[in-house]
Formats: sequence, C-alpha cells, structure tokens
Amino acid sequence: MKTKVEKIYPLSNMQKGMLFHAMDDKASSAYFEQLIIDLKGQVDEQIFEDSLNEVMKRHEILRASFTYKLEEPLHVIIKDRKIKFEYRDIRDQHNQDDVLRKFLQEDKQKGFDLAKETLMRACLIRRDEDSYQLIWTYHHILLDGWCLGIILDELFTIYEKKRKGKRHQLEDPRPYSDYIKWLESQDKEEAKEYWKQYLEGCDQKTMIPKLSTHSGAPQPKRKEKLIECSEKLTNGLLKLANRNRVTINTVLQSIWGVILARYNNSEDVVFGTVVSGRDAEVEGIEKMVGVFINTIPTRIRLERDMSFKDVLRKTQSDALESNRYNYLNLAEVQSLSELKHDLIDHVMVFENYAVDQKAFEQRNDLGFEMENVGGEEQTNYSFSISAGLDGRLKLLLIYDENVYGEEIINNIERHIIAVAEQVAEHDEKTLSEIELVSEEE
Repeated sequence: MKTKVEKIYPLSNMQKGMLFHAMDDKASSAYFEQLIIDLKGQVDEQIFEDSLNEVMKRHEILRASFTYKLEEPLHVIIKDRKIKFEYRDIRDQHNQDDVLRKFLQEDKQKGFDLAKETLMRACLIRRDEDSYQLIWTYHHILLDGWCLGIILDELFTIYEKKRKGKRHQLEDPRPYSDYIKWLESQDKEEAKEYWKQYLEGCDQKTMIPKLSTHSGAPQPKRKEKLIECSEKLTNGLLKLANRNRVTINTVLQSIWGVILARYNNSEDVVFGTVVSGRDAEVEGIEKMVGVFINTIPTRIRLERDMSFKDVLRKTQSDALESNRYNYLNLAEVQSLSELKHDLIDHVMVFENYAVDQKAFEQRNDLGFEMENVGGEEQTNYSFSISAGLDGRLKLLLIYDENVYGEEIINNIERHIIAVAEQVAEHDEKTLSEIELVSEEE
C-alpha cells in the first residue's frame, strides 16, 4: 500500500533544534514524552481508538514524519495515518505495578523513528472493573505542553458524541503550516540585530553552584523538588504584580535574577526562558496543535541601589520587547553573543496551561472521568524551574542529581522563599538590602 502524502513544508525553529539533538544523540530520550492518565469508570476501547484517530485526522501535524537527509529538513504529512493503539487487560494479574513499570520502560526504549513512523501512540490498560490507565506517548517535535489541553478536550468531546452515535460539532482547526508560513515571513535580520544588541557586553556565564565532584556522568539522574508557596505568600506576590502592573511571571524572573546575581557575584545575569509563542499573529493559533514554544535568553541587570520595583518594571518592558523577536532559533541567538553556546546554563518556564480538570468535570456523558495526569518530560538542561499558579504558586525544580546535590537544591528553595517573602512585603527595598539567607540559616 502506497502512503499518500498530503503536504510537505519546513520545520519551525524549535523543531529544528529538537531534530538536531535527536540526530546528534540517537540513544537519548530527550524530547520523548510519556503521559500517564488515570481514568475511572467504563471505557469503550473501540470508541476510544476511533476518537483518537479522529483527533489525528483533525490536526495534520500529528500525522507527520520528518525527512532530514536533505539540506532543509521537512515535515511530510501522511494523509490517512492512524495512531498506534493498543488495549491491554491486566485485571487478573497480581503484580500490576510491575507489569506497568515494565511496559513504560519498554515503551521508552522503543523511542521513535522520526523519518518512518507515526510519532504518537497510546495504550489503554485496564487494571480493574472501573479503573484504567492511558499511556499516551509522543515525540515533543509534534506538539508542546500547551497542546495537551486542546487534544484531551477534543478527544473527550468526540468520544462523548460517538458514544451517543452522534457527530461532533467541533470547528475545523487551522493547520500548523499556517504558522510556519507566518514564521517564514518574519524579518530575520531585524531579529538578529535586536538580539545582538540585547546581549552586547554579556561575557560572564551565569551559573548555579554545582557539585564539586561533578563528573560528566553518562546517564542523567532526573530528580524533582516541589516548592509550594503558602497562601499568604502567593497572595502577597500576586498583589505585588498587580501594584506594579507586571505579570506574576515577571515577578518570578526578577526574584530569580536577584538570587543568580548573588550566586555569581555579578550585576548582569542571563538565563533561558521558555515562551509559549502563541502571541504570533496567526488566525486560530490558540486552538492550533504543533510546537510554538521557544527558548530565549532573559537578561537582568541589577545595580545595588536599584529598588526591586525598578527591577520588575525593567524586566517587564524588556520581556515585551524580546517577545516581538521570540521566533528566532536559540542556536542563532546564542551565536550572536560573546559566550556563544555557553550563554544559557538553565531554563525557567511559567506554565499557564495546566491540563484543565474543570473542562472534564462538566462532562457527564463520558462514562468515565479523568483522575490524574502524570508523566515524564525530558529536556536537555541539567536544571530547570517550572512554575505554575494552581490556587497557590508552585515551583518545580527539575535537576540532574549527578550535577546538583540535594543540599544545593534545598538552599535554592530557601533562597527563593526568603527573597519572595521580603519583596512581597517591601518592593521598594534596594537590592543591597535584600537578604538571601534566612534568619535561621
């Protein structure tokens, strides 16, 4: 059977970066995404598979392969491509956790062949009369975290209708190729000029203290540390943001900038920021599936007699300006700086897209509900901070244990809380007045 090619078009900048890493290290599991979703109730596996394929049909990017032997790598969109779907019933097995662990491990080892196969697969595992786990695996080159909510929302809408024998009334989404067209039409030279000026004179790498015995251990040992701000601190920081007409993201970046300045004994710090890329002027971009995120440098300059308020305003106005040029590939941006690829040591991301639980609470005709979403995301940085607002402000430190020790991570937590508490109370404090070390420390 011949495969029908529907469309061929170039990659976005972020995708090019991912492809480069995937080619560079074929054994790496960077950008391999595995989501585990707990479902409670009764699931019809046939309708579920059909609904997944309907979502595949709706979004061309989900049917893509990538050719990279050419000078310019390309998406090849396959017309009738189906998802690889598997149903397993393990109700009669006693060691279910082991079975699941083994499956996740094997699934990860399989990886993906970017040129040949469907880069998304799903396995529905039935564990009990009314409990299932959906293992949804995909390569990050297809979609970013912002898309998860869009896809699950559509999947459950379609499933609900199919169950009643009806057709869904969802609007046709715009194809990802619209965004690529927009990207190709942007003024690259203007963006390069902007970033060159932005990074001028930046000649000291901003680091986080590493283990002194840090050796280039082959396999990263991923660990997480969750920092949960109290209700009082969360409210204090939100009020601080409102008072100064800045976003909560700007507040966190500024706090982090203050801490990094102390760690590096420097008044000029740079770290990577992951931007959603959804502010591009493309029709229907908010419901589009694909990779829009990009990493850009955030540079914060701090003078001792500046007040924290001043830092906030400067950080916010710089971010608005940078955002106009956030489409340029990070490798290109870094090449414009004196530090080249040493420019960025770690990244910070503000997740304003939690997979929306509320969207599922309003559905009463599914026959099941979604209880929990977990999973593993791999990046190619050995330290990152992922922040989100879910009632309270939460920060997740994701780090490689080979590089950063527990004590270093615990100190970072204490320093973030200490600085946040001080600036939430007194935003006119000058930087030299902000204490990094808490009283007990």
